[in-house]
Amino acid sequence: MTLRLVVILLAAPFAAPLAYLVARTIDEGGFWSIATDSALLAPLGRSLALATAVALAASAAGTAAAWLVTRTDLPGRGLLRLLLPLPLVLPSFIGAFALIAAFARGGLLERLLGPLGVSDLPRVEGFVGAFTVLTLLTYPYVYLPVAARLRQLSPAMEESARLLGRGPAATFRTVVLPQARPAIAAGGLLVFLYVIADFGAVQLLRYDTLTRAIYSNRLVDPPVAAALSLALGLLAILVVVGQRSVAGTVRSDARRDGRVLVVGLGRWRAPALVFVGGLLTLALIAPVAVLGYWTIRGAAEGSSRSSSLIASPDRLIEPAVNTSIASGLAA
Repeated sequence: MTLRLVVILLAAPFAAPLAYLVARTIDEGGFWSIATDSALLAPLGRSLALATAVALAASAAGTAAAWLVTRTDLPGRGLLRLLLPLPLVLPSFIGAFALIAAFARGGLLERLLGPLGVSDLPRVEGFVGAFTVLTLLTYPYVYLPVAARLRQLSPAMEESARLLGRGPAATFRTVVLPQARPAIAAGGLLVFLYVIADFGAVQLLRYDTLTRAIYSNRLVDPPVAAALSLALGLLAILVVVGQRSVAGTVRSDARRDGRVLVVGLGRWRAPALVFVGGLLTLALIAPVAVLGYWTIRGAAEGSSRSSSLIASPDRLIEPAVNTSIASGLAA
C-alpha cells in the first residue's frame, strides 16, 4: 500500500498537464470535430511517419553500435563507449541549425567543396532533414539500454550456439537479439515519444507535424491548440500501452559468470570502425565543427552591438552556470 501511494505521488505531477488539457478541452468542447478535421489529420500522419521512421533507424544504429563496442574486438572501443552517448547534449534545434548552417551559402561545406567545383548546395529541409537530424541525435536512447543489457548477458548460450555450428551472424540473430529485444523496444519507445513531441527540429526544417500545428494555433485559436495537445498526449499514452503489451519479457536461463564473450570481427573490423566512426562524425563532430566554424567566423568579423556575445563573451557565464545547476538537479 505504501509503495502504491509513493508511485501515485510521483506520477501526479506528470499527470497534471494532461488533466488540465482534458478539463480545458471539455470546457471548450468540439474535441472530436477538431481532432477529425482533415486539415489537422495530415500533420498527425506526418508526425507518426517521422516518429516511426526515426525510431526504426535509431534502434538499428543504436543496437549495432552497442554490440560493436561491448561484444567485439573493435579498435578503440573503450573511447567509443564514452563518445557514443554524447550527441544527447545537443538539443534538436541545435542539430537542425547546424545542418542548415552547414549547407548555407558561405558555410563550411561550401568552403570545403568549393575547390572541387561544387558551389550550389541543395537546401536541407522537410522530412529528409528532420529524419536525419533526429536519428543522429536520438540513437543514444537505444544505445545506452542495449549496451547495458549486452553487458549483462552470459556468454554460455552464445558459446553453445557456436559449438553447435552456428556462425557469428546466426548466433547474434537467434541468441543475442531476442535477449536484447526488451532493451531495444524500450529505447525505441523513448525515441518515438521524443520525436512526436519534438518542435525545434521540425520547426527549423519546415516539416509540418502536429507540434507545429499546435504552435501555430496557440494564439489565433487556443481551443484548437488545446485539443491538438490533448490528442498528442493520448497518442503518447496509446504508444506506451501498446509497447508494453507487445514487448513482453525474455527470460535468460543462463547465470552471468563474470565473463564477457568477445567476438572477433576479422575482415569486418574496418567496415565496423567506419560505421561507428561515421555515426560519431555525423552526430557529434560535424555539428560541433559547423558551430565552431560560424563562431570563429563571427568572432573574426566582430560585432558593433553591445548586446552581442562576441562583444561581451562574459554574458555566457550566467546561462552556463544556470544550465549546469538545472541539469544537475534534474538528473
